[in-house]
Amino acid sequence: MFTTHPGLWYRVRSGLKKGSFHNQLSMIEADVDRIRKMVATRPGTEQARSTVSTRIATTRRNKQDGKYFARVTEAARRFYASLNACWPVSCSQGTCAYVHTASLQIVDYTASSGADRLASRDQGQMNVDLKILFLLDEAGKPPEWNWKAVRVELEELERALGQPDNDCKLSEKEAPATWKFMRPKKPRVKFAEPQVLPPAHPSSSERIESLCQSLQKFNGTVSSTSVERAMRPCMGFLEEKGYLHYLYGTSIPACCKSKKKPITLGEAVNGGWRYPLKCLEKHTIAYLLASAVLQFHDTPWLRHNWTLNDVELIIDGSPSLARAQPIISKTFTQMGHLEDSNSGYRHTPSSIVKNPEMFSLALALLELYIGKPVMNTEEYGRTVAANGGVRNELTDYFAIKELLPVVEAREPENVYTAIYNCVEIHTMSKEYSLENDDFRQAFFDGVVLPLQSNYEVVRNIG
Repeated sequence: MFTTHPGLWYRVRSGLKKGSFHNQLSMIEADVDRIRKMVATRPGTEQARSTVSTRIATTRRNKQDGKYFARVTEAARRFYASLNACWPVSCSQGTCAYVHTASLQIVDYTASSGADRLASRDQGQMNVDLKILFLLDEAGKPPEWNWKAVRVELEELERALGQPDNDCKLSEKEAPATWKFMRPKKPRVKFAEPQVLPPAHPSSSERIESLCQSLQKFNGTVSSTSVERAMRPCMGFLEEKGYLHYLYGTSIPACCKSKKKPITLGEAVNGGWRYPLKCLEKHTIAYLLASAVLQFHDTPWLRHNWTLNDVELIIDGSPSLARAQPIISKTFTQMGHLEDSNSGYRHTPSSIVKNPEMFSLALALLELYIGKPVMNTEEYGRTVAANGGVRNELTDYFAIKELLPVVEAREPENVYTAIYNCVEIHTMSKEYSLENDDFRQAFFDGVVLPLQSNYEVVRNIG
């Protein structure tokens, strides 16, 4: 049987009483407490780290989207100026029998991904595509609604002329001397990749002398394969003050094939459409209207005091407007050219209406969701009567304030939030111009995103 020496236990107990042992024990306990605290705080630390990463990614994405929206506004403004300066003049000398009508399509901005927004020719330049519908009908005759769809790309003239070569391969003379003596790599098996041909280079295109003739030559048919669509040549370019607008023929929206006369949004909302508007139609139109203000503000396409009558819908003949294409149409004639050159489209903010485009958006959203013009409501009548029968910005402002509780009780909260932010814009930012990056971001977060959320919900529900 194993027995211990009587003095062994005495020596062990004596060692436990020494100061070095207590110091080591204190260090172990401190380490245990530190590990316990680290385990307890790790979820919060990971959450905070994830929040910081998300905030950085959101900020980077917001800056990217802000540059894109600013580029869209610039492209729309410059393309209008190009049409206004070139189209009436080029056709006035000949015997042009066509109406000069161009329609800017209002599309979902999310349709183009971040990768598509970078130009293929210059990775540092935003690639902006404006979708335009030209009406190629003869003047003085009943319209046949012969639409021609065109995609427009904006490029600076200096960038187009001095385009760098993107081929980074070095020739034998340019290669370092040490490369020539490197052992060649063994051949490896490689699978053939599908052949994707790039689109025709704009440098091979020519200046468009007569836009009507160029549109007449374009048949507007849809190619059968993706390679044929990619190889569709450029129709030419329009030049305007150091910028080139390349025009590419594309397919028309499906609703244009019905050859129906477009109706204005004012007609659709105020009794001109015989079918009642459903939730999907209202939320779709509201979201696209907010997107139009975001992209085409301070341009001749969207005047500062725009109404629902300035936006048209190309219908497909079905009872639903969800598949209709909203457009903003402008006619370019010699008389219109003179009028536009003498009158500006900018508006000086007043003490009540800080941003007229957003105030017009609030009125348009109210008419869309209450189903009749704001002027025909009882709230508006009381407001005008209280102001001595005079209608001005003040009466419109107080009428909207009285109609907001009605919208809040009948519609989703996001609709009320969007309209309220369009009226009380001082609650979002100290700036009032959509040219300002901070205010444009505030408008996107406070108006566009709430309406986009409603649109996506009803679209997914179907």
